[in-house]
Amino acid sequence: MIKNNVFTFDKISETGIYWFSKNVAVFLGHTVVGIISIFDIEKEIYDVYLIDSGPDKNSGIQLYESLCKEFSSFNLKAIFTTHSHADHCGANAELVRKTGCKIYSTQKEKASIETTELQSAVSYGANPLPEYFTSFYHSEPSTVDFIIKPNQIMELSNDVKLQFIPLPGHYFEMTGVLCQVPQNTYIKENGDLEFLKNKN
Repeated sequence: MIKNNVFTFDKISETGIYWFSKNVAVFLGHTVVGIISIFDIEKEIYDVYLIDSGPDKNSGIQLYESLCKEFSSFNLKAIFTTHSHADHCGANAELVRKTGCKIYSTQKEKASIETTELQSAVSYGANPLPEYFTSFYHSEPSTVDFIIKPNQIMELSNDVKLQFIPLPGHYFEMTGVLCQVPQNTYIKENGDLEFLKNKN
């Protein structure tokens, strides 16, 4: 599955989305985007959550089109932004325009998601020269709707839970997202579905 720090899969996905379980997948683009989906039986729609969004408007369009192909009907509810580097949050604004989803981040990362010049300024050490206003450093700003607290646990539907793990270092207040799914779940392996049972 992971070789030389690169995701590898036995079969090519037409949508670019690869599933680890019935709830968790990744979209393989310039930046790997995490996908959590939960089927709402009453509304017959998938509630979808993203972990990061990708670097820019074009990648946001590509991701949105892939989601449309993957799900017959879906509601993109939120993007959990792990940190404010442009390649991880640059598609936020485009996906908000397309879906009205909400953006979550930690308090310190919020500042440079909303004021994207800050990343260039940190890299340059002052008010940055125009050469620093590239998509690598500078993304379209987006508004953060909710602040993630350290080690916060968020309960989604169908017993799916998220825990936000502080991972400072790569950037000021980067966070990891631990997704806990019910113990009995389907996981795709070699294109087949296998039922996993709790061994305890």
